This record gives sequence, structure tokens and C-alpha cells, in this order.
Amino acid sequence: MIKEMRKILFVLGLAVLLSACDNSKSKVSRYYKATTWNRNCPRLPLYEPLAIYKDLSTPPEWFMSFDDLLSGKKNEIDYHSIGANIISINDIGADRGVVYGCIKESELIETGAEFGNYAFINSKGGFSFPLKNRPSRENEQALVLIDSTKRSFLVPERWYLINTKDTTYKFFFDKKNYQAELKELNVSSQLYDIDSVYNEYVSTGVLPWFPDSIKVALRR
Repeated sequence: MIKEMRKILFVLGLAVLLSACDNSKSKVSRYYKATTWNRNCPRLPLYEPLAIYKDLSTPPEWFMSFDDLLSGKKNEIDYHSIGANIISINDIGADRGVVYGCIKESELIETGAEFGNYAFINSKGGFSFPLKNRPSRENEQALVLIDSTKRSFLVPERWYLINTKDTTYKFFFDKKNYQAELKELNVSSQLYDIDSVYNEYVSTGVLPWFPDSIKVALRR
């Protein structure tokens, strides 16, 4: 009789423990748990409200979302002038609430009749196309014309830093200035290969930069 009671108590205790674990995990926001968006678009959460997605273009590319729809903090960062400009990224850094990395070199083709053979980009990713050449302005670089027939320009690599703690962001043409800013914030310069860390996320449900409390809840 005593043995039977012990078995019953053990089973009940185990059930309560499993239920507590399930409840703890279920309370974690979907922001941390969703590996895809709209079923077939890979998604990687960073620090709220940021996430990166892989588009369905050919070839597919990762890009930044400043107002992830699964985040309870969306619209906290004034992203409207830059939200579409952190694209073509292969690596990502995330530490102490700061997201950072490199926007790789790319090609820009402008075929409209209103465009000439001169183009400029500012550090935030905005373009201008004067009909006549002019000196570069502050925080601006002239683009190199690759092909005048198809008006193809080489867009230089840039570096970015987004501080989710105070909702500020900076862009850099100079890697040394970018690295100095990371050092000033006491932030690691480590970059993760996005494809590799995404596969880890799908497999384990956890990412290196998640808060410890979230990691514990997701691992239960």
C-alpha cells in the first residue's frame, strides 16, 4: 500500500513539474520562438524590436526589420528613413542590447531617363542622382560608375550600429570609426554567420544573445 502511494505521489509530482515547465515555456513571447514568418520566410530575432529575415529573391538575402510584428516594442525606433537600407547582410553582431555589422558591397542599376552618370550615397543608405558632377557632402560618398550603358554603380560597404537600449542608430563608411564606437560602448565585435546561427536556432530554439531568463525557459 505504501509503495503504491509512493508511485502515485511520484507520478503526480512529475506531472506537476512537466506542467510547470510547459507553462514557463508557453509564457515566453513568440518574438523569441518563431523561426519563420508567413511559414516559408526564415526569421531570426535579435533584440526587440529588431529581427532579420531572408527574402525569397534569387539569390535569397538577409535584411533587417526595425519593427518586427511579433515584438511588443515595435515602432519604438524611428526607422522610416533607414528600415529598408540594411540589406545584403551575411553576418550579424548582437551584444548588450546593441546590434551591429556590415552591409556588403553591392551593385545599383538605375535606368530611368532622369538619371545621369553621377550618383551619391549617404551613410544611412539614401541615394541622390545629380545630372552634373559635384563634390561629396558630409557623410556622403560618390558611387563608382561601373557601366555607363546600363547606368550601373558600385555601392561601397558600410557599417551600422543600432542601440536598442536608447533606440539610436549610426552608420559608418569607415570601419575604424565603427570599431571605435563598439569599444566605447564596451560591446563585443564578434560577428555570427547568419546562416549558421539560424540553423542553430532552428535546432535548439535558443540564440547566443537571448537573455539568460529566456534561455532557461526555452530549454525546459
